[in-house]
Amino acid sequence: MDDCRLKDGVELSASERVKFLSPDSRTFILILSRVEEADLGVYECRATNKVSTRSSKAKLIITGLSCADCRRF
Repeated sequence: MDDCRLKDGVELSASERVKFLSPDSRTFILILSRVEEADLGVYECRATNKVSTRSSKAKLIITGLSCADCRRF
């Protein structure tokens, strides 16, 4: 199975702040540390095998925080 993680349609790479976990073959976890305004957007996980492709999307929004507050996470 191949999997792909996207942010706003662009492939997302792991980094010091961006982590990917897959505790089993059906679960994919994205962890964003120290969330910044640039992190806002639509995230997608796409998994493909010989039979089909499945995807799931989530929109990251932050409410009630100023940009200065966002940097604390």
